[in-house]
Amino acid sequence: MNPGLIGELLGHKVAIFTAGTQSGFKDEGVLEAFDGQILRLRKGADCYYFPLFHIRLIRLLD
Repeated sequence: MNPGLIGELLGHKVAIFTAGTQSGFKDEGVLEAFDGQILRLRKGADCYYFPLFHIRLIRLLD
């Protein structure tokens, strides 16, 4: 993924699809930060961190 493109999504509600089992996983929230390797997603009162190499899709929701 292009880090410049991810920066444009900061502050927006997104769905992050990560590789996992056969179907993978989906998390939705507000993309708060990206340092080039790790994404931070705010989901209610919780904060999730995703290594970029585990992400297979980011979908803009708003």
